[in-house]
Amino acid sequence: MRTREYSHPALTEFATIAGAFCRVVENRDQMTPELQLNEIHRLLPRAYFAALELPDTSVLFDDGDDDDSREPEPEPAHLPVTLPPGLDRLAEFLSLHRFYREVFDPYAESTEGEVTGDLIDDLGDIYVDMHAGLVHWRNGETGHALWEWRFNFQIHWAEHATSALRAIFALSAWHAFPWPAGAG
Repeated sequence: MRTREYSHPALTEFATIAGAFCRVVENRDQMTPELQLNEIHRLLPRAYFAALELPDTSVLFDDGDDDDSREPEPEPAHLPVTLPPGLDRLAEFLSLHRFYREVFDPYAESTEGEVTGDLIDDLGDIYVDMHAGLVHWRNGETGHALWEWRFNFQIHWAEHATSALRAIFALSAWHAFPWPAGAG
């Protein structure tokens, strides 16, 4: 199935934030892991909010489309994405603080218990989903970019983002990792 190209200001905004997030995770500027974590702390809530502003993926399909499988064909040339080496340095910096406890579904039965999260895994999964959309965006495939960003937000990376943000908050609030500096 082919998606139509689509234009919306929220796409441009999200592309900017996704690009910034991917650059920071890749650590292209060779910032210290502390600064990298601070920048991720700033960008995660912006990315989450910007994803909520993206149009629903239904705008990509004709109203008369009877095909129930609305998922576009993946572009094999764009996959797979390897994790950036910037995460290796961040993992080393965080050491055991990369792992955290969490309840996966706060509305599940209390017998479900907690699980162990991994901040590096969270950031890597967010990166992969955002990067996939950026590849389409940079190729002018705006419909595919919207699909990657909005669909994967709803089914995958929103969970990682909220978990990662909570873990980063806890590091700053209770574990002597510095808060990002405010605007000067």
